Amino acid sequence: MLRIITLHLAMAVLSYHLYSSGKVACQTSIDERLLQDYQEIDSILLDFLQEAILSIVKKLNDLKLMKSHYLFEQNHLKLDAYRYASDIIQHFKLVKRIHYDWEDTLETIKKNPLKDLGKKYQKLAKFTYPSMTQLKNTVRVFLEMQRSMNLSVKDLANGHHQNARYPTKLSSSDCQVIASHCIYNPTRQFAALEWLKEAYKRFDEKKEPPLNKQMLISDLAFALSKTGSIKEAVDLTHDFTTRLNMDDKNAFFDMYIHFKSKLNNQPVNDMNEGISPDDTSLETWTYPTRESHFQEVCKQLIKFPRSNTADLRCHLRREGSPLFFLSPLKEEELHLRPKISIYHEFLTNDGIDKIIESARNQMLREATRNGSSAEYEVDQYVRYRKIIFLEKGISNFESLLKRTNALTGLSDETAGDIQVNYYGSGGGHAPRYDAYYEHFDPRLGNPTTTVQFYLNNVQVGGETVFDGLDVLVKPEKGSVLVWDNLRRNGLIDMFSGHGICPVFHGHQLTATLYYHHKEQVLHRPCTMNKYE
Repeated sequence: MLRIITLHLAMAVLSYHLYSSGKVACQTSIDERLLQDYQEIDSILLDFLQEAILSIVKKLNDLKLMKSHYLFEQNHLKLDAYRYASDIIQHFKLVKRIHYDWEDTLETIKKNPLKDLGKKYQKLAKFTYPSMTQLKNTVRVFLEMQRSMNLSVKDLANGHHQNARYPTKLSSSDCQVIASHCIYNPTRQFAALEWLKEAYKRFDEKKEPPLNKQMLISDLAFALSKTGSIKEAVDLTHDFTTRLNMDDKNAFFDMYIHFKSKLNNQPVNDMNEGISPDDTSLETWTYPTRESHFQEVCKQLIKFPRSNTADLRCHLRREGSPLFFLSPLKEEELHLRPKISIYHEFLTNDGIDKIIESARNQMLREATRNGSSAEYEVDQYVRYRKIIFLEKGISNFESLLKRTNALTGLSDETAGDIQVNYYGSGGGHAPRYDAYYEHFDPRLGNPTTTVQFYLNNVQVGGETVFDGLDVLVKPEKGSVLVWDNLRRNGLIDMFSGHGICPVFHGHQLTATLYYHHKEQVLHRPCTMNKYE
């Protein structure tokens, strides 16, 4: 509400000055008394904010004082509990503190210091707040003035108009709100784009909440796509997917997938279908979910452009171990950043039989670890899958681990046990990440690299899909798929998200080994560059 009032006031003041100076004929007359009311509302609310801050600070200081007192008393109890409890005075103080003092403290914590403060400002009830219609009309006049007089966005945002200089400048969020009033109008989307670019330039991390940035990037990418600059929308969302924190990344990742699909002429839903050109809320549409794109890839309705494979190669790899000089690895590169490769004929039939025999008759119904919790839960997506963990230390797997360590260049010291998966008809799983934002095992660390062994051929389905990269890997008996989950700076690589397409005919057997980041510093050195 404050932001709307501030913007409305800025619009009204600027329009009023221009109107009174005779430089433009405003289509909407400015009610001077209404303007004075808005100024008074703004002043009252500012006083309310100041008193609210003082009230909250006082409460915080009171709680800090209580904490200091309680810590002092408790430290005496820790030093000599027997003396403290046997001393009748100390005993009384302890009982009294728990019965009375802590009760008062908890009441102080629960008390809302703003409740009484709010009564003081009931005088605001006599005012009429500006409606959304009034705000729309003010912005409409502002944009019409800009168009008719051919004024630049930068000058207007700085309060400059020819020889006039106004003290009020527009903030990033002000510029974004102006853009939101024309972003759905096909005839005004270029104007919206200019205002959003100005909002992006003015964005101040110290003054704006993080959510504003997410909304701004979302709006800007949308406007770029609607004005023919889809490649810029792809680059913008890709950039923020790779360098923001986990929560923001998830939002930008869906944007990136949508715009990349559109750039590659792949089927996408129209995000503003059914939205009126007069709409101003970007909450009326959402980007398609990852699952919908994942399903399109699984159905092989997505045609991958040649640019996806231009820099990739198939070659014989001998480095990593003397073993590979005698039996070189047959590497097929599928993606470079993150690195995804499949190694053909890595497992022998005997090696496959050892894994399957060890897992036979021990399969358990799977419970998939939820990425936002340390608990194990059944996944919400329908599939049929059984799983068992085989201890990697048993003699059957010594040779396999030795070759896999050489393949990845990592140590299995903090690797997990071998996870054998059976997917029946309809089995698979929706896109997910193997690494976790939090709640990973502190003894092992976060899974930095995943190694997936294919133990059989699948007649139809069962492909591994990296939905953010449009990489689809068909299961091939004896091959092993390797990819990185973490970037070199330790952050999760958002493009490592992957899923398993449903098995349509037959069944699928895989074995998975997760290399965790602990004890890998010499094998996979980290970097201080936050973008690597």
